[in-house]
Amino acid sequence: MNSKVQNPVEEVSLSRVIRGGFYLYLTSIVNNAAGFLYWLVILTIGGSEILGYTSTTVGLATLTTGI
Repeated sequence: MNSKVQNPVEEVSLSRVIRGGFYLYLTSIVNNAAGFLYWLVILTIGGSEILGYTSTTVGLATLTTGI
């Protein structure tokens, strides 16, 4: 019984890993830009006081769910 054990993990080339990392980084940049635009729209619609209350509420909600 001379059976070969096959490796279930596929060989991954370095360029494929770099490409995946680049897309992950690009997604992060797009998400950050969208978040900035969101807060900019909130600022123009509601003013600085509403922006303060809203950002505080979102920050506390994020902190609470992260615990």
